[in-house]
Amino acid sequence: MSRSTPSLNKAAMREYNRAMFRSMFVSLFWAIVSDLKDRDRFRMKMLADAVGKDKSIVSRWFSGHYPNWELNTIADISSALGISLEIKATHKETGAVYTPAGKINVAAVERPIATALVAGRPRDNDDDYVKVDEVKPAPRQSITKAFMYEAA
Repeated sequence: MSRSTPSLNKAAMREYNRAMFRSMFVSLFWAIVSDLKDRDRFRMKMLADAVGKDKSIVSRWFSGHYPNWELNTIADISSALGISLEIKATHKETGAVYTPAGKINVAAVERPIATALVAGRPRDNDDDYVKVDEVKPAPRQSITKAFMYEAA
């Protein structure tokens, strides 16, 4: 979390970080639910039925009381919404970015994509874009496949 945080003791900082993490998942899922509701007449009851919870529990998840979901619940919600989650971690001090496949070269991957999107045009120079060999995979990729989750 790169946002500035208030000066807190260790226990309060841990709780703050946990609350921020929970709120990211709630915000992500709410953005998807809102979009689906606008396009497909999606109802919270549909999500509740898909994850095996009462509608009131599911409604509470998105009403400002950030739930403490287990990973299985996150996987169930992802599946119910028809989405795949991608995991990425950024080291707070170094800015290094890691995925289940290993450390990635952020400058080579993100900068050109952002430049092309901001400019609203296709890429001009192939040298600015990441080449497959610039992404450093983890040495034991077969293990990473076991941890990757893709909703059916």
